[in-house]
Amino acid sequence: MIIDHKIVRNSGSTLEPCIYKSGPGTVAQGRKMLAYPHVFAPVLGITDHGYCMPRLNEPSSVSLSAALDRLVVLWNSTDIGLLVATRAQHHETQVAPLATEPLLRRALEQWHARVQTVHGTAVNVVHGDPTLENYMYNGVWLDPSTRPLPLEAELDGGKLLQSYFGYGHCGTTEELQAIRKFIHTCGLNLDLCAYYLVTHLVRLYRVQPQAQFWAVTVAETLEERMEDFKCK
Repeated sequence: MIIDHKIVRNSGSTLEPCIYKSGPGTVAQGRKMLAYPHVFAPVLGITDHGYCMPRLNEPSSVSLSAALDRLVVLWNSTDIGLLVATRAQHHETQVAPLATEPLLRRALEQWHARVQTVHGTAVNVVHGDPTLENYMYNGVWLDPSTRPLPLEAELDGGKLLQSYFGYGHCGTTEELQAIRKFIHTCGLNLDLCAYYLVTHLVRLYRVQPQAQFWAVTVAETLEERMEDFKCK
């Protein structure tokens, strides 16, 4: 099997002649993709350090709706023993310790307090990373998260908002409309989606220097952005 290690996407994968992903957590990632072949891109094999997928084409503006439909299928799939954390555990152990930037820390605390009594949309399996960069032309997903996560659809909603508000792949008008329609149609709690978006901003700030200015800007203006999102 020919493997090209050249990195051409923010996700850390390459498009041809095949996709090879390696690094911390990628073995578990490949196993999750194998467990849900009706949702994720096909996996050719898992090595000691990662996994391989066949060559895939870039997404087109008409394929996001199919990917979003598969996201719902994933939410309703049978849990295969994935690691799960409560929202409080996720906040205290995986997010709050990373919030070193003062504005991000304030935003995280404010939105966390706001959703303390909010009931999320319970699901069986959460993808964890459904950004516009992580779906392909035939409506399949890449790069599922395997960290212990709360089983709330709003966590994925927060990732969709991350793309909606402009980070990573620049969405077309049709893609942005599809995200807005999907979140509203699924009846996701928008405040909880916003809280999870802030958790994603905190993690991005720590791991991707190119995202730092964007993350702080979104956190600072999120209240206004969400009010506008609710009205559309």
